[in-house]
Amino acid sequence: MAFMSATLHWYASMQVFKQRWIKSTATSQGLEIEIAFEDECDRNGEDQWRSLMLRRNRSTSRRTGTSILAVSALALLTGCSGGGGTDVPTVESIQDAGVLRVATLTGDAPWVSVGADGDQEGFDVDLAHALAEKLGVEVEFTTVDGPGRVASLQSKKVDLTIGEFSTTPERDEVIDFSNDYILNPGQYMVVADSGIQTSEDLNDESMVACIQQGGTSTDLVPADIPNVGTLFLPSTDDCLEALKSGQAHAMTQNPFYYLPLMDKDPGAFKILDGTFGTNHIAVGLQEGSTELAAFVNDFLVEYQKAGKIDATFEKWFGFEMPTEARP
Repeated sequence: MAFMSATLHWYASMQVFKQRWIKSTATSQGLEIEIAFEDECDRNGEDQWRSLMLRRNRSTSRRTGTSILAVSALALLTGCSGGGGTDVPTVESIQDAGVLRVATLTGDAPWVSVGADGDQEGFDVDLAHALAEKLGVEVEFTTVDGPGRVASLQSKKVDLTIGEFSTTPERDEVIDFSNDYILNPGQYMVVADSGIQTSEDLNDESMVACIQQGGTSTDLVPADIPNVGTLFLPSTDDCLEALKSGQAHAMTQNPFYYLPLMDKDPGAFKILDGTFGTNHIAVGLQEGSTELAAFVNDFLVEYQKAGKIDATFEKWFGFEMPTEARP
């Protein structure tokens, strides 16, 4: 009696998130054999290499005298269901995967930072967890720098970006945004005994303002004080260290970042009067994520109406959410 011995190898060239079992059949010498193999698909429908190897090896069993036949097949490229990398995340695809992939910043407390236990924590982290709970899935964080908030969406490595993410016309050309959930004015902070009194004191070539890479202050600060020198660093916390060490004369952020810092270290710093623009903070999505954006917008409305955004804000910032911060 002839039979087929089949060995299947499945290779994926990128990170995979979803698994299912696929059944196929093969026929050899009139004997139909069912083959089951694991199919791991990239969440975004990226093509994967599915390698099916049926080894051909003629031999004779000493005990039974049976002729053993196996055939060989080379790997073939197939697309996972979802269409060759062009699909955007949907509510259904995220729920099927059981994971919401979120890009967020690091070193930007109290929006987001790494806690003592090594896990992400902060206002935006709680927001992401609440959204994942609404979807009925777990959340998986990827930490990025400022420019990475856009790049991680464009490369489809994440479903969303939640990390003090301001809407801008330039970003809106390449990704999508939810509705705003916080309005965030920009301000300058200096060392208290620096002698700097106003933003005009910074408007000099001898002065240096530290700006987070990829942040909206990149354009807003030169427009406000065009003569100031600029120092770009990966995170807001890096800018704070530059201010403390004297590398920078001022740093740019918002009062929601500054006020907890002032309470923690009273008398060390001073916030200059006035603002240099209002940032509209929203959730970033892959371009074309119309259905997911609608879900996120509905979630944000519920989150706000239930008073959860106020409670989360006070939890992490230490004071009530200001009226001017509400969209």
